[in-house]
Amino acid sequence: MIDENKKVRFNNTALEGWFGLTLSLISFLINMPCIAYCLLGSNENPSLIGLLMIYAISLSERIMWINYDAAELEVKFVSV
Repeated sequence: MIDENKKVRFNNTALEGWFGLTLSLISFLINMPCIAYCLLGSNENPSLIGLLMIYAISLSERIMWINYDAAELEVKFVSV
């Protein structure tokens, strides 16, 4: 039998995996239109395309960190 601590830890690990998968999907949905615009758009300014890609990648990373920080803060509030 699995004791209560292992049940909670197993659920926590499973939810972290699901959370990471969801954030990866959000990142994919942000970056793919930007990549498609860079490849298929008629913009001839490479510096603008580079700037778009840098901001798209950093935006998805910031969304991930904000979600991780919010989840960690929620866990700390629950533990109090």
